[in-house]
Amino acid sequence: MKYLKIECPKYLRKVHVADIHCIISQDGQLTLEMNNDDKLFHCAPLKELQQFLPDTFIKINRNVIINTASVTTIQKMSKAVTLINGREFSVSRRQMPHVIKVFSKFLNENE
Repeated sequence: MKYLKIECPKYLRKVHVADIHCIISQDGQLTLEMNNDDKLFHCAPLKELQQFLPDTFIKINRNVIINTASVTTIQKMSKAVTLINGREFSVSRRQMPHVIKVFSKFLNENE
């Protein structure tokens, strides 16, 4: 099992990576949306946190990283992904081929 250290001025917390649906960067703060509908905040740049994530996590646009294990649908025409928690995010044109490739690989490995 892989864990991440989540840190902000108010707390330091250990989080199981598989419990993360997505990571959203907004106004210099990261929000981690978790399996249990919790939202955790982390005070670090997205790029810094990304280096500690496994390959199942992919950056889909400038502000969002998703866990491919949490993806339910990829909408190729509208360039969007839907996660199991109901959240929908747009995927950048440049990232769309990579998102499809990684998601397909994840599906093949878990059949």
